[in-house]
Amino acid sequence: MEKNQAEKIFLFSTKRNITNLFKDFLFIVENLKEQHDDAMGKLIDALPQDQKNKVILANHFTDQEMDRIRKKILGSGNDCYRSIEEQSKNFKVDFF
Repeated sequence: MEKNQAEKIFLFSTKRNITNLFKDFLFIVENLKEQHDDAMGKLIDALPQDQKNKVILANHFTDQEMDRIRKKILGSGNDCYRSIEEQSKNFKVDFF
């Protein structure tokens, strides 16, 4: 196998694994958000009308916060891959 082909396979495999990792992180965060929303809904339903707004105001896990978290996870994953890609240029690896 020629060097260039081996490097392409290595980088493709690395990118795929990193992508799977941050997809799993996104799934975990989305699941956490669903659980949070369910719990907040139950709390709001259990409170008297005059107390419901206080709980809504205290909700920090908003859609905007989820967007920020998603961007952070995706950015971190992409940064990780770019770093590995850049570092791989410093190595000579033989594949048999």
